[in-house]
Amino acid sequence: MGQHTGMTSYLLMVALLLVAPTRINAWDSRSDDYDDYEDEEHNETECEGCVQNTLCRLGRCVCHDTHIGDPYFMCHKPQKGYCHLMNDPVLRTFAKEKSHVDVIGPTKLVQLVVRHPKWDSSIDFTLWAITDRIKGKYFVKSFQFRYVRSPQYRRPKEFQVLVESKVNPATGVYRWEIFLKDFGKQGSFRHAHSFCSTTRKQHDAWSVQLPGCTIAFRRIHANFLKTKVKCSGVAIGLRPHNPENREVKAGIWVTVDRLFQPQFTNWPHHKEPLCLSFDQRLSTLQASTRIANLEDALTFHSLVNSGPIHYPHKPADLTELKKVLRDCPGVARNAFSSLAGFMTRVPKFSKCVSENDGILSLVNVLLESARFFCNDDVKACKHVHAKLKQRCWHLKDVIPALKTFVEFGCRW
Repeated sequence: MGQHTGMTSYLLMVALLLVAPTRINAWDSRSDDYDDYEDEEHNETECEGCVQNTLCRLGRCVCHDTHIGDPYFMCHKPQKGYCHLMNDPVLRTFAKEKSHVDVIGPTKLVQLVVRHPKWDSSIDFTLWAITDRIKGKYFVKSFQFRYVRSPQYRRPKEFQVLVESKVNPATGVYRWEIFLKDFGKQGSFRHAHSFCSTTRKQHDAWSVQLPGCTIAFRRIHANFLKTKVKCSGVAIGLRPHNPENREVKAGIWVTVDRLFQPQFTNWPHHKEPLCLSFDQRLSTLQASTRIANLEDALTFHSLVNSGPIHYPHKPADLTELKKVLRDCPGVARNAFSSLAGFMTRVPKFSKCVSENDGILSLVNVLLESARFFCNDDVKACKHVHAKLKQRCWHLKDVIPALKTFVEFGCRW
């Protein structure tokens, strides 16, 4: 145990040294779905990059007087619940708190229960955001949601939707792929529709009637795909990161209409969604993780708050990593989180660990590090040492602590 304590102290010291510091919404009585008309185009006579519900004033985009938000990412009605993961990613909760968080793979972003204003039923809605590594940083590239509609005296209706996106850096063309799956049934997602930023205007919209709910998709401003889950009052916008145009803000936003009386359940420990509720504070997540640094606490929580969802290219080690971290003692969590924060926030380091396999190798390194810190597994430390020596030795002069770790290995 003395050997473990010495190594833990050393790696914690390394991490601490290197972590860089409109129209009004209306109810259409002829339809069973709620129609959101908050889709006004903007006036872009002199401005570039404005999103919906904006105006151009003195050469800059601004939200309409009836809206609030970021005119280059999302302007929304103030009475709507709003949350986002933007850029590399910055979290903005429903309670309007903001913080950086390193999301690796999938994380539960939203979970709530709503009641349709017209139907005698409730809808349990859960949304996961999924990130990928791009040049050492992490951006939301896809999302998956599940809804369970529970009408009175009927069998619940369940369904899952997966939306994936990508950008061709050479051409700047954005693409989105939509997949559908019956929740709880065997089999994989089936491809349903595609969107492309170069398609003609009349091809910008598509909707599908699923059991108990209509899902409407629409491409807006070339590089945003908006998804409306009409039975729930939830709308989702996804703009993937374009590495050749970093000025464009990428990420995912979510709005929830209060007409649907959103209720936030008492989530089990470690299962709280990152967006939380309209009044819950980020400090509650920090307290539950028992990790001193807020960003480290949120990164830790983003790794453990979602169950084993199924999506293409999911790292095989991710489920095991979540399991190890959930059972990790408090002191070991702080040591692991400091090191993990260094791994994910220093792009050069993250890039060399991952090479060209996205987040696969990084997840494996995090898993072995967690096994060492949480389970006192020195063999796992040796695995991390060997991989860093193999892939990242060329950074020894840029990251001095890396040189020390590679030279001394796990011999404390």
